[in-house]
Amino acid sequence: MSLQDQLENGPNAQLARLQQENSILREALNQATSQAESRQNEELVRLRRDCTRLERELTERTDALQACEELRKSLEVKMAAAEQERSRVQLDHADTERAQQRRLEEVCLQLKSMQQEAAALIERSVFLLACSQLSRLINAPPSSSWLMCP
Repeated sequence: MSLQDQLENGPNAQLARLQQENSILREALNQATSQAESRQNEELVRLRRDCTRLERELTERTDALQACEELRKSLEVKMAAAEQERSRVQLDHADTERAQQRRLEEVCLQLKSMQQEAAALIERSVFLLACSQLSRLINAPPSSSWLMCP
């Protein structure tokens, strides 16, 4: 082996080559690390944006759901009140109808009673009128008109 071969292949040359290779590998590692960090940072920015968007959507949907729930509860309360009012009105209506039916029956009884009284009065009046006419005929002096029938 020649001196030149020994210098080129000797421990110093090998050290120099290893140092150069080490430098190249460090630079490649730094570049790869930098690219990986850059990609990670881009991904982190995207994830933060997505997270912010999702938080906003969640807040909006939660607010909408809460508003719907409050509306549902309010409508349930109103519905219960309306049902109670309807029941009360039905009871009032039934009470009124019963009272009107009783009043109608009372009026019908009064009418029947008055019709009976009127019939009795008419019968009595007819009887009294007949008696009066008979009395006049009995007490009247005999005349030619007496013989004629009216």
